[in-house]
Amino acid sequence: METKAFELKENLYWVGGLDPDLRIFDIVMTTDFGTTYNAYLLKGKKAIVLIETIKNKDKFLKKFVARVKSALKENEKITHIILNHTEPDHSGQLLQLVQNKDLVDPKAKIYGTDQAIKYLAQIHNKPLNFVEAKDQEELDIGGYTLKFYRAPFLHWPDTMFTYCPELKTVFTCDFLGAHYSHNEITFDTLEGKKLEDYWSSFWNYYVPIFGPYKPYALQGLKILETLDIDMICVSHGPVLNGDFSKQIEKYRVWSQEEALKDKIIVACVSAYGFTYEMAKQIVKGIESKGVEVQLYDMVDTPKDKVLQEFGNAKGLILGTPTIVGEALPQIWDLALALNKVVHGNKRFCGCFGSYGWSGEGVQNIDQRFEQTKVLLPLEPLPINFRASEEDLIKCFKYGVNFAKAILKEEIDDDFKRKEKTNQAMGKKKRKKIRVPRDGRVRKWKCIVCGEIVLSIQCPVICNACGAGPEAFVLIGLVENNIAMNTYSGSIAIIGGGATAISAAKAIRERNITCKITIFTMEKHWPYYRPIITKYFSDQTITEKSNFYLINKEWALENKVDIHFETQVVGIDKEKKLVKYSNTKSKETDEIPYDKLILATGSDNFCPFRDIQKVNIMGIRDLDNVIKITDYIKTNKVKKATVIGGGLLGMEAAEGLVDLGLEVEIIEFAERVMPRQLDSQASSIVQKLLESHGITIKTGCLASELIQNEQGLTTGYKIKGSEEIHKTELIVFAIGVRSRTDLAMQISLDINRGIKVNDKMETSVKGIFAAGDCAEYDFQYQNWVSAIEQGKIAGLNAIEEKNSTYIRKSLPYSLIIFDTTIFSVGSIVEDKKIQTLSHTDNDANYIKAFFKNEKIVGGIVIGKLEMGLELKDAIEDGLNIKQVVPIIF
Repeated sequence: METKAFELKENLYWVGGLDPDLRIFDIVMTTDFGTTYNAYLLKGKKAIVLIETIKNKDKFLKKFVARVKSALKENEKITHIILNHTEPDHSGQLLQLVQNKDLVDPKAKIYGTDQAIKYLAQIHNKPLNFVEAKDQEELDIGGYTLKFYRAPFLHWPDTMFTYCPELKTVFTCDFLGAHYSHNEITFDTLEGKKLEDYWSSFWNYYVPIFGPYKPYALQGLKILETLDIDMICVSHGPVLNGDFSKQIEKYRVWSQEEALKDKIIVACVSAYGFTYEMAKQIVKGIESKGVEVQLYDMVDTPKDKVLQEFGNAKGLILGTPTIVGEALPQIWDLALALNKVVHGNKRFCGCFGSYGWSGEGVQNIDQRFEQTKVLLPLEPLPINFRASEEDLIKCFKYGVNFAKAILKEEIDDDFKRKEKTNQAMGKKKRKKIRVPRDGRVRKWKCIVCGEIVLSIQCPVICNACGAGPEAFVLIGLVENNIAMNTYSGSIAIIGGGATAISAAKAIRERNITCKITIFTMEKHWPYYRPIITKYFSDQTITEKSNFYLINKEWALENKVDIHFETQVVGIDKEKKLVKYSNTKSKETDEIPYDKLILATGSDNFCPFRDIQKVNIMGIRDLDNVIKITDYIKTNKVKKATVIGGGLLGMEAAEGLVDLGLEVEIIEFAERVMPRQLDSQASSIVQKLLESHGITIKTGCLASELIQNEQGLTTGYKIKGSEEIHKTELIVFAIGVRSRTDLAMQISLDINRGIKVNDKMETSVKGIFAAGDCAEYDFQYQNWVSAIEQGKIAGLNAIEEKNSTYIRKSLPYSLIIFDTTIFSVGSIVEDKKIQTLSHTDNDANYIKAFFKNEKIVGGIVIGKLEMGLELKDAIEDGLNIKQVVPIIF
């Protein structure tokens, strides 16, 4: 056994390492029974696969290599390495392994999730032959199939399971493992004291590794429920064979989130009894509200006992005196035991204490609370030396108000956590709103793009437009006691962008009974379309959760059925049926609806017809951007032409420059961004672009393309000129056209878009339209209006009263080359329009437009905060005198 592979099943071998003498793992975990570093070798007819490697320690390497060799025949080599997780105890021997040409094929492929590949590159700092293992993708190795299942946060974001159906075996990485070194390798050989010790280590392994990720542990169990398995190959501890139902059931029980009780733990230390006197009054205040409370003196109470009691309690209050400018160690130990993953935004905390001449102890504990993102409803309560009668009354009231926070009652103003504001911006202060960490969810709106965010605290960034916290306004609290809408029909939404998701979210906020079905042509989860051009410079953007409007968990939780890669091919408005076809399988079907929302969006207008478009591409969705990026990299493109000098053209040009291309922009108008900017602002933006090497051609129309025999566009002619301008790629970002084909099929009223009223109703009862495909009051659409119209369409679909769309001045915001360009309202260069403008020493340009002395529009290049001030001024109807201080 020392240097031989252990055969688990035919062609499946354990080849890992044993570490029976290990007593501390990863610094923080005790391992009374050692551990194992499990690795597995699976021999197929087409490939030989190693699943996991072992810890990077020389004492393990020799035996590890020997075990692998013992399972291989002469001339056999490992052709594939699968890493379910990338921590060094799983991937530590990877480099030594791939460099061993006797053991591993030089062309061996290394499989892992996208996150794993990124981590491995940073861990090993060498180019390796990585292949992304996509969710539920299969790998045929000859006689055996390996199927990958993403299992994030079990216990890293990179984790996945690998399943072999032919062997009824799943490789679960750390999941269901234990730090237990066992020479016989398999679980069914444990008995007596060894079995008892195993169960102890099984629990001690779960608590620190999966305890913080209980919801994900339950998701992992759901994956296993779908698989036919009789063996679980874990990364640490015995291989689970025979009956492992007990392990699964324990994980199921342990991973249930225990409902928190209206209970508060008060723990303190006291040098002279002064802090303890405060604690007793706080406890009395809590008790007066009928809330359960337990008081502990940490001088003689074990920390673990307090933490155990805190396990199901909503609140923790810590009391400490200040000695030599610091809180006492017993209280620090409790504060440091808090974890933002486990306790953040869930538990209420507070602190108090007596101090002599400085008082930093309470302040330092409060700062620790801030770091862990726990809920902080009250200001800290430090009292100088011994509490007076008046001070003790204050302590009592502190307890009362802390209990009120637990009970979600209104807190007295004298005890509320103080709001903080940022520094003045420009000439007028715009406050960044901060609210008490009281656990109450609030609605925030980005006034740049209209994005609605649900958050306890002010969001730090808008995922839709990139604006910072200063752009958010507080709409109000999310109330849980509002009477819900009872509409019970079926709602079909055609389209998968922001408008569609806004409609679905609006419906679900008010109604949990109706059926919602969304049809989208795309294969991706709905994403923030305004930032798709960021993909040019950062191809990992699609891996980030904040790139997406919703995810699978949201759809499941809200019971929204989404049909991806699906084209709606027809609507029967008489029978109320949606007919659809899967774009991959070509299978067709139909579903009934009671209400229909058209959110089909728009397309770019391509001015070039009846020609091959191999290297002529538009930008409207994520796949467009991915296709352009892949084409550039594959064909080593060096020069690109962007047709269109508007918002999208600007963003596309910046992204192409980031890819290292020589870029030119062709704009038919006499200046860039003519709809959003005046002449002077356009000139500033043009100079900015030119400073980054972009060539600008305004007042030009590309009227003729030059193509070679392969159908590739190699150049173009400007209208009125015979000169050929060479290019290798044309990206058009012009002429948005509403998608109205489905509306035309069912004879809806159409102009430029589908005509709607202020309830987003079309000319046919029960059918709504919103976003880019809709036309209301001749208004151009943008992200703000698309979101708002989707919301109104959703609310009217469930027959909510008083839901109407109110036309507002739509702001346009763009950040290119780290410069903010902001435009709002009416930008007209006319003798009847008065203007005020200013350029400061930092080259920030600001201009306001006035009609009848009232501000109607504004442009800012530089500081977004100034643009937001102008937007506020327009909405407030300010006159010239009132706007002057903002500009100057």
